[in-house]
Amino acid sequence: MVIDGRVSEFIDSLDNDRDQQLKVVSVLGSGCLGKTALAQVLYNKFAGQFDCTTFIQVSKRPDVVRLLRDMLTQVQGQQPTEDSKELDLASSIRKHLQDKRYLIIIDDIWTASTWDIISHAFPKRNRGSRVITTTQMEEVALTCCCYHSKHIFEMRPLDHDHSRKLFFNILFGSESDCPKELKEVTNKIVELCGGLPLATISIASLLSSQPVIKMDLLAYLCDSLSSCLWTSPSEGTRQVLNLSYNNLPRYLKICLLCLSMYPKGHTMWKDDLVKQWVAEGFIHTTGVQDMEKVAASYFDELIKRRFIQPLCIKYNNEVSSCTIHDVVHDLIADKSKEENFNVVIDSSRKNVALSHKVRRLSLLFGDAKYAKTPENMRRSQVRSLTFLDYLRVCLLFQSLSFFVC
Repeated sequence: MVIDGRVSEFIDSLDNDRDQQLKVVSVLGSGCLGKTALAQVLYNKFAGQFDCTTFIQVSKRPDVVRLLRDMLTQVQGQQPTEDSKELDLASSIRKHLQDKRYLIIIDDIWTASTWDIISHAFPKRNRGSRVITTTQMEEVALTCCCYHSKHIFEMRPLDHDHSRKLFFNILFGSESDCPKELKEVTNKIVELCGGLPLATISIASLLSSQPVIKMDLLAYLCDSLSSCLWTSPSEGTRQVLNLSYNNLPRYLKICLLCLSMYPKGHTMWKDDLVKQWVAEGFIHTTGVQDMEKVAASYFDELIKRRFIQPLCIKYNNEVSSCTIHDVVHDLIADKSKEENFNVVIDSSRKNVALSHKVRRLSLLFGDAKYAKTPENMRRSQVRSLTFLDYLRVCLLFQSLSFFVC
């Protein structure tokens, strides 16, 4: 993340804050302005100063029980029992944090009601604990901060200087290393990205993946970006990501589309994805190549191209877990639907009738106790079936052999 003057001042203000009362700070801004990236910077910078830390991603349609389970798992280091209820989970978190100094990051809250539930888990002790939330909704930010507007930091697009720094650092290592003949057109591309971090990063990563940066590709990107009609930062970023997606090799597109089966904000582990891609037959090797090593290289390439966001990074800089940005998730979900690649059903959708051509089916149960077979579907066409979350009783596919990840 490029840290400009405003962001640097905000980080310094948190670093120099010696108030011992529990304080909630909210990062407010439209989608794709870098709120999650800033939250990760804050988490990495300050986590070592606290007894307990957790980073939770909420999303637009949250499963609050799953969120509280994840939070409790992070703070106490072990999974709670499967039948834990919402109030029990909040009480257990509060009890565990009672005598500790804690840092909680809650990313992407959409409703005040979600905050009201989650906030019951935080004991209001005078140990200098901090809760940092991110949201696109001003009313939610105010609610989180108890209407103390001074505790809200509003994100803005990057200015042109910092956009250029971000772009050229990814593409060439620094702006001074950019060939003179490319300066004019690359500056135009940076300008067209509108100061949106993810859009700028996506285009720079696309170009950096090319063996040679050719003027015809730069001209194509300029023309494509110039013709985009952006109604919001999220829409602009999506159109840039669509350009990057269209320029992916087919084998990376397939592996990326596979991620659409997971809910927004879901943490995915590299080892699990590698095994899933191999089991699905997405990895094609020649000679004596190891399939899992090839699959791991695909994962690393999607990280490099910024379609996947790293979460847990090992000491050797290897990414072990990841998530994907909501805008990327929306994009690949639409692409998946267009190509009939994967069908996702969650427990809130009742009496879903599916095409007989379903090839991959992902079932998101949340905390649902019962599930029924989707209607109007020839099970013989399903190649793989994925279960996610806490399934108690499942009356499904009694005669089907399937892959479960």
